[in-house]
Amino acid sequence: MPNEETEILIAKIDSLEKQISELSVKQNEIKQFVPKGVNYKLISPNSANPGHTHTGSSISALDAGDITTGLLALARGGTNKALVAANGQVAYSDADSLELTTGGSANQVLTQGTPPTWANPTVRALVNDWASAQTGSNATNVTMKSYTLPGGTMGPNGFLRITLKINGGNVSDTFDFLFGAAVAINDFSLGTGSYFFEIYIANLNTASDQDLYYVVHNLDNSTASKSNIITAATENTANDQNIVIRGTSAPTGNVITRGWNIELIKI
Repeated sequence: MPNEETEILIAKIDSLEKQISELSVKQNEIKQFVPKGVNYKLISPNSANPGHTHTGSSISALDAGDITTGLLALARGGTNKALVAANGQVAYSDADSLELTTGGSANQVLTQGTPPTWANPTVRALVNDWASAQTGSNATNVTMKSYTLPGGTMGPNGFLRITLKINGGNVSDTFDFLFGAAVAINDFSLGTGSYFFEIYIANLNTASDQDLYYVVHNLDNSTASKSNIITAATENTANDQNIVIRGTSAPTGNVITRGWNIELIKI
């Protein structure tokens, strides 16, 4: 008949057998999720064991904070580059990794190259208004077109082209062109017929020193006439400046302009 010590020993053996059976079941469960060729005995059930390198054909859950070394290839959705980004940079590919441009400045455009670079646009339309005709008023300078050039748009070497489509209906029709406080063109006689009138404004290495001149084109774009410098202005284009077209027609109501276009040619 078993004594008390024998009963205790039998109970311990039963408990160990139960634990071994449970471990065997867990071991089989782990095997089902471990890729071929990986030693499942090295995998911790709680977290990645720093003493081993773990691989797998797929990972169902991984905290990005656990990835502390190495680069992820482009083919795997990564950058293949250790990048540190700054505000305003644009990502581009150099074939084997992603890179970042410099930040660029206001009003610049990104140009193709290796690497892509920021540049000032060669031509940028500021106004493109050909929708309606403007008429003058007898013996009165009437504002027909106006635009406020934002301060800093031209920079120190900016170059503007203002194009008007003129519809001269009477030899007495005239118009004025104002740039800031400067009356650059005063009582220009329109004559009769239609043509394009171009006004050029150039900053001369500073925001507050300009030359202005004009060119008249026939509708077939042949040059009819042009001026030398019509005026030298000193408007500070670092500040907002108004560009204004005024007209006087006789009789009242003659169409003077069909529209205008203002372009920033260079900055």
